[in-house]
Amino acid sequence: MTSTTSASSAERSSFTSEQLTPLMSLGIMSFCLGMSQFIIVGMLPSVAQALTGGNAGQANQLTAAYTIGICIGLVLLPLARKMNAKWFITLLAVFMLVGNLLTWMLGLVGASAFAPLLVARFIAGVPHGTFFGVASLIAAQLAPKGKEGAATAIVVTGQTVADVIGIPLGVYLASTIGWAPVFLIITILNVLALLLGVFTIPAIPAMTGEAGKKGSLIAAMKRVPFWAYAVATFLGGLGFFTFYNFVSAWAQKDAGFSTGFAGGVKSTIWLMVVAGLGMFVGSILAGRFVDQFSPARSLLIGLTWQSVALALLWLIAPHSAVFTYVLTFLITASLFYVSGTPGLMVANDLTARGLAGGVLFNLTLNAGNFVGTQVGNSLEKVTSSYLPFAGVGLAFTLVSLLLTVYLVVDEKRETPSVIND
Repeated sequence: MTSTTSASSAERSSFTSEQLTPLMSLGIMSFCLGMSQFIIVGMLPSVAQALTGGNAGQANQLTAAYTIGICIGLVLLPLARKMNAKWFITLLAVFMLVGNLLTWMLGLVGASAFAPLLVARFIAGVPHGTFFGVASLIAAQLAPKGKEGAATAIVVTGQTVADVIGIPLGVYLASTIGWAPVFLIITILNVLALLLGVFTIPAIPAMTGEAGKKGSLIAAMKRVPFWAYAVATFLGGLGFFTFYNFVSAWAQKDAGFSTGFAGGVKSTIWLMVVAGLGMFVGSILAGRFVDQFSPARSLLIGLTWQSVALALLWLIAPHSAVFTYVLTFLITASLFYVSGTPGLMVANDLTARGLAGGVLFNLTLNAGNFVGTQVGNSLEKVTSSYLPFAGVGLAFTLVSLLLTVYLVVDEKRETPSVIND
């Protein structure tokens, strides 16, 4: 009797094809978002050569436009509380498809289409800030009982695969067939994901309960910890992206790397592989540290890590390939640690674990990304090396670190520091 019951339970808890297919659709969307966000960073020298006469700072405005799209796209979050979740995620998929399709088409035109390209990148960024929250809700609804975490992991794995495999592959393709066709490949995957989603994701009610809770944002804004966190997250993102948005240009200018495999071990393709591994490891460590420490303390650890990495990048020229890889791994791991579980959990604690927490976190981090790009563009005009970019980023990160120390003290005084509706 017991063995029969166990077998029956195991059968019920396994994924069926009706559950796996829509989860794969969400995973492909996640992959496309990961590719679209960071691929320009990896291909920056190639993009700059094709569009701006080699001006990396100007070409990096394509990254800034995507970031603005993320921030503006957060205004779609209230729709998640009203629309059927299936059709909301479909709307986001359409934004992805249109943005990447236009990027490919306009990229073929060349430098004369740079302004429209900025618009295309903006459109591609719009769904990014809201996708993962809604996708995780759908995944949990689709999963058998007890398999919610595994279902969400399928979705998130798309981003991980993009970081570790997709972006390096895209950088390689850019060095052989050009950067614009890479976005055609992303567009084709967008079409596949959209069709799978439309035909396989069942009708799922709008976000309700804790998932759809607005959170007492106005009440939270009356407290000092809210603003300390907002500024700390903004400065942490600003410190990181001031350097990282120019990482491939740094590797070529200061470390002698090349865009294709011709450079052997000194290839930006391998560098992007290492960066992807750093992102993956940082995400894993973030989850484990939050379980062991408090969210604010975990965030403090991550910003300390980021400060050390930026200090090394600033003070020590990357004379060897191994050292360049180590520094790249450390800095990317620090970002995905800080921007992972700890940062989001602190935001949730400050806003009663509602939608406001996600808005606060994504808005401040990506505002830092946008401003970091502009700071980097300004630095490029006054220095021939990218090492000072890390020094400026370090200064911003240290201020963020001090503000996070305040959050740790506040967390000890008031645990958890939650504003209730």
